[in-house]
Amino acid sequence: MLSGHFKTPIMQQSYVGLLIVHMLLTVASPLLYVARFLRAAPRPRGFMRHLPEVAALLLLFSGVALGAIFGQFPLREPWLTAKLVGFVAYAGGGWYLGRPGRDARERRIALAVTAAAWVYAVAVAVHQDPRAGLGGAQPVAGITSRAQSPGASITPTSVVPRGRVIS
Repeated sequence: MLSGHFKTPIMQQSYVGLLIVHMLLTVASPLLYVARFLRAAPRPRGFMRHLPEVAALLLLFSGVALGAIFGQFPLREPWLTAKLVGFVAYAGGGWYLGRPGRDARERRIALAVTAAAWVYAVAVAVHQDPRAGLGGAQPVAGITSRAQSPGASITPTSVVPRGRVIS
C-alpha cells in the first residue's frame, strides 16, 4: 500500500490528488489544442487564445511536482528525460498551432507533430522506458492489469512509479 511510503496521510492524499490532476490534464490539454485547430477563425479569441497553453503549463507543473515527490528528475531517469523532450515538442507544436498567419497546410502539419509528440510522451510515461514500448519494453506492472484481468480493481500500488518499494 502507499501508506508505508508516505510519512503522513496528507502526503498520500496530495500525491493521489496530484496524480489525478496530472492525468486529467494529459487528456484535456490535447483536446484544447484540437478545439483551437478546429475553430474557423485563424486567430483564436477569448479564452481559447491562451487556455491550451495554460493547460500545458499546469500539466508541466503537476509532472514536476510528481517527480519531486518521489525524487525522480530528468537526466537521472532516462524515461523521464524522454518524456520531457516529448512534452516540449508537444507544447512547441501546440504553440505554433496557435500562432496567427499560418495557412491550413502549416496548421495540419503542426497538429500532426503535436499529436505525435503527445502520443510519444504518453507512451514513455506508460512504459517508463524511452523506447516508448518499442523494442521489447513492457508496460509498468499494474497499469495494464485491468485489461489483462477484467475483474481486477485498481489498487493504490498501481500508481506507484517503478523501482519504489512499498510496504
